[in-house]
Amino acid sequence: GLSVGGLPDGTIDADSLASNAVTAGKLASGVGGKVLQAVTVTSGSATFNYTTTFADSGLSASITPSATSSKILVMVSQHYVLRRGTGAFGGSLCIFRGSTQITDDINGADGYKIHMNNNGSGISYYEQQNEWNTTYLDSPNTTSATTYKTQMRTAWTSSGGPFIGVSNDGTDSYITLLEIGA
Repeated sequence: GLSVGGLPDGTIDADSLASNAVTAGKLASGVGGKVLQAVTVTSGSATFNYTTTFADSGLSASITPSATSSKILVMVSQHYVLRRGTGAFGGSLCIFRGSTQITDDINGADGYKIHMNNNGSGISYYEQQNEWNTTYLDSPNTTSATTYKTQMRTAWTSSGGPFIGVSNDGTDSYITLLEIGA
């Protein structure tokens, strides 16, 4: 028999191994989780929503996962503007997979919502411009083409012309999709 470490390096190469001879359980930890593909889409257009109903922001990207076990890491950097007259006002930017909302909106408890508060008396106009940066790890469980997009809505409607929009301040917004292998 062979003693431990009895074969010199290079004696057995990949061609010497039988198909499926090396299983995931025999690999060193940390071997999984590789990026299999990446898609990035940028947008510099302005879009506005004056209602409490979600509407497309104009930022979307599609990816076709290579396996149902793959995860999709969604990364968004989106410039927005939130505007109204007096009083407090809020809005939401959320990530959707197709028509399915996958991040919380203004009623949720996480950081995907946007809020501003203007308590100054006599102020007739207020605007907040900022950048919404977020990531979300999704498990779509499909090998079909899948579209991810952002949608936006106001928290409520009132006088003073509230709206939420994607600003066109000269800096593009982007969405990046990474397929992560299991």
